[in-house]
Amino acid sequence: MAELPDGIAEKIEVLSEQGNHFLDEESNWQEAIRVWEEALSLLPEPKEDWEACLWLYGSIGEAYFEGELYEKSLEQFQRAAELDESNPFIQFRIGANLFELGKKDEAKIQFANAIDLGGEDLFEDEIEYRQIVKSKLKLH
Repeated sequence: MAELPDGIAEKIEVLSEQGNHFLDEESNWQEAIRVWEEALSLLPEPKEDWEACLWLYGSIGEAYFEGELYEKSLEQFQRAAELDESNPFIQFRIGANLFELGKKDEAKIQFANAIDLGGEDLFEDEIEYRQIVKSKLKLH
């Protein structure tokens, strides 16, 4: 993927940090989404040509997940997966969204993909999801 021109890259970095602050420090996922969508709008077309698009989709997806809007979160992570299907966290979050939407069999497949790509550490802080795949994947 190509690198952004410095001026645009700097603006996106500032907005990304603001979004991180809103989500992590203030638990304001709505404002985080607003800021990250603003950053996404700064990307030149086609947006998918830029690396920043991948992590902005993932960030927006994470914020929707935090807000328990699992359909919207899943949509964002699926967009991110179209750009990089080998990212274990993206695969993990797709699985988590599928699980929360009641699609448990599909979730197990995604969790298995995530483990294949990134190992069991993805489940370190995710006890509920770890239990789902523990017996099937023989996690400890």
